[in-house]
Amino acid sequence: MTETNWEGWYRQLLAAVALLAAPAPDQLAWLDKHAVPVDEIALNFDDAAVMAQQLGDEGWLTPEALSELARMDDLLGHLTADEGSTDWTAQGLRNHELWAQVRQEADQFLRAQGETKRAMLGSTRRGCHHQLADRAVVCSGTGVAAGGGNPGDVCPEPVRSPPTRCSSLAQA
Repeated sequence: MTETNWEGWYRQLLAAVALLAAPAPDQLAWLDKHAVPVDEIALNFDDAAVMAQQLGDEGWLTPEALSELARMDDLLGHLTADEGSTDWTAQGLRNHELWAQVRQEADQFLRAQGETKRAMLGSTRRGCHHQLADRAVVCSGTGVAAGGGNPGDVCPEPVRSPPTRCSSLAQA
């Protein structure tokens, strides 16, 4: 039985929250880089937050942190996809008050965790390639495996600036 890589899940969550906390121009640049629509910011958070309660149970998150994550999720849930709404557009991302509140909550969460959005967004390894016994993976740019990786896989290389290619991938 494989042990869960709690640190990998935690780092993935921090990276997703850092994206929520980022200024709109940085979020738009991330969307452009990945060629995805605005709702991917929220979906990225949803994917990472799926293990939040378990992270709390394992001592990685406090009850207060779990409440902050729930508030962010609630705010995102109030953005509407109704016809004619601009909530899930570049304009909405820049100008909607709920997006500003999401950024504020996310920033508070990161500060409480001892992290900053700049550190999480600016210290990543982009496009690292790893050939594992059963699959090839590519790091997502957050130090977390994507493209064939499993949730919780994390790139173990020390954070460097500028980002560098890493040589291996620690698995759960």
